[in-house]
Amino acid sequence: MGRLYFHDWGTAVAYARAIQWLEKDKETEYVQYALLVICYLLGYGCQQDPARGKLFLEKSKNSPYKSYGLGMMYAEGIGVRENIEKGVEHLKAAGNYGPAIEALKHYRKSLFGVWRRK
Repeated sequence: MGRLYFHDWGTAVAYARAIQWLEKDKETEYVQYALLVICYLLGYGCQQDPARGKLFLEKSKNSPYKSYGLGMMYAEGIGVRENIEKGVEHLKAAGNYGPAIEALKHYRKSLFGVWRRK
């Protein structure tokens, strides 16, 4: 159920309800933790809590969700020192995950090869 609310599969996106279900569901752990990472790091459906997001990040396995969470964490400096280059690397590792593709549009490489916000 948590994934349904997170992705709006058959229902409207409701991150708060997704969190409720993900925290009690016996989902596949990599999906459960990776989606909770995104919610807590970015404040989707809850108060932003980078420390809690990092805890779930440590438990999650490699996935596009985890790469997106790491990318946003570093690129925006959420709970860590900002490192846009490292953030962009993780966002690229998320592959075809839509939010990661959108996030990448906000960064560009300068003439001197340094990643910056547009």
